[in-house]
Amino acid sequence: MFKVELASSSGNDYYFKLIAIGAPGAQAGIYVNGQKLLVATVGAQASDGGVKSDTTAPFKVKAGKDYTFKLTAKSKPSFVCGNGSVFTVTFAGQKGSDYFFKAKAVGKAGSCAGFYINGSKTPCTTATVA
Repeated sequence: MFKVELASSSGNDYYFKLIAIGAPGAQAGIYVNGQKLLVATVGAQASDGGVKSDTTAPFKVKAGKDYTFKLTAKSKPSFVCGNGSVFTVTFAGQKGSDYFFKAKAVGKAGSCAGFYINGSKTPCTTATVA
């Protein structure tokens, strides 16, 4: 169902990463010190339509600067920022099956937002204004 990895620790705080390896709909209980906290469910594959992004890790952009995403897809995907007061997104062109979108950091330093492909409920990445 899930693979569990220690992501990091800080003092007495431990952060774990759940990696879904089961079929969509599979469930597993999450326990801490023998006490059940929640049940995790493997979700369906992202609704991004098979679009590949060149950027999937969180990153920072200096205020007023741009970052260009490259999305590879069979047809032009929809690409938006979840908070337009943090980043504005504009289409920047196409080359073959690669589509380019420019994200401009318009928010205050420290503000963060996710980027979404084809209306997916899960961001492909997040960015913070530096």
